[in-house]
Amino acid sequence: MELIALNYIYGYSRFERDIKMMLGKKPNIYWKVCWLGVSPIAVGVSCLLLTNDTSDSLLCYCEREVLFVLLQLVIIANCVLFKPPEYEEGKVYPGWAISLGWCIALFPMMCIPAWFLGYYCRSGGFDVSKIYRCF
Repeated sequence: MELIALNYIYGYSRFERDIKMMLGKKPNIYWKVCWLGVSPIAVGVSCLLLTNDTSDSLLCYCEREVLFVLLQLVIIANCVLFKPPEYEEGKVYPGWAISLGWCIALFPMMCIPAWFLGYYCRSGGFDVSKIYRCF
């Protein structure tokens, strides 16, 4: 949604001018291609794959699995290749600030498995009474 609002409602040329004002230079052609072409196509394809109603189809299941694996690889690669951010040349933010940033980034992602677990338990997939009987 932000991608559409930013590039097609606000306009890429205005956004490019704003970036030049803030950073002192315009974004290069890579960013223009990504923001105007690659990202909208990727988002559109993802939405089509995830909202396809032919869930009994093996091909659809495989497409969803491939998309899910690719998204996991992107997240894992970002975690592995993480470098602490610097606010000046060679000065790294303190540990508490980096931890706060990670918490802010992980909170929305953790809501998805938490919602799934709650739904799974409410729909009868997890019976708490079985655990109590073990003790």
